[in-house]
Formats: sequence, C-alpha cells, structure tokens
Amino acid sequence: MTDASALGGIADPRELLQRLDAMRADTEQRLAQLEQARAAVMTVEATASDPDGTVTVTVGHNGYLKSLEINASVGRQGYRRLGPAILAALAAAREQLTEQMRPYQPR
Repeated sequence: MTDASALGGIADPRELLQRLDAMRADTEQRLAQLEQARAAVMTVEATASDPDGTVTVTVGHNGYLKSLEINASVGRQGYRRLGPAILAALAAAREQLTEQMRPYQPR
C-alpha cells in the first residue's frame, strides 16, 4: 500500500488526481499569462528627441536603435553638435523605455 505521507498526506487517489489537475490548470494559466506578457514586451518602443529637437530616435524593446531622424537645421548648427544630440536623444529614449518596461519586471 502507498504511504500517504509520501503523497503530501493524501491517501485517496481520486483526491490526488484532483489536486494534480488543479496544479496543471494553474500552471497552464500562468504559462499563458507569461506568453501574453512576452508578446506585449516585444511591441514596446520609445521615441525621444534631444533638447533642441535636432535629432529624434526610436528604440525597440531591447534598447537598440530602430530609427534616427535628423532635422534639416543641423546644417546651420554644425555637424559637431550632431553626435552629442544623437546620444542625448538615445539616452532619453532608453530612459522612457525603462519606465515602460517596469510593469514587466519581476517583483
């Protein structure tokens, strides 16, 4: 005969099967929720500009640059400002992205 203590104190096989079914259903529900969260994360992106509006960037869920727009006024301002403007816009977009991803981070 099976020792009930080895089965978490459950002596009745029907009760054991019911608990296992409940655990399976809970696991499937959690897996579906994780899949929904993963799909949502994959669509997150953030767009930001440098303080002067010279450069606008968009980053994807992974923080990588997806698009870069340079205002025509950059020619008048000089190209030396372009590098710092790109970096400022990229930093701002990544900061926004971090905030948007906060709900998906483990607690």
